[in-house]
Amino acid sequence: MPPSILHYLITSLRVRFAAVRSGELDRGALSLEWVVIAFGLVAAAVLVGTFVKGYIDKQDAKIATP
Repeated sequence: MPPSILHYLITSLRVRFAAVRSGELDRGALSLEWVVIAFGLVAAAVLVGTFVKGYIDKQDAKIATP
């Protein structure tokens, strides 16, 4: 990931956490929910990717090379 995108994501997360802390719970809570949902989806994608890669590596080992 380019540093500019990473910087944007970190800054956006800080702004959303600041909104939650400031008492703007309506807007901040919704934003925090989106952050949690996004994190869960990324974690699920990494988990599925890990299992798929392991399966592919296992099947690749079964292929006989001449």
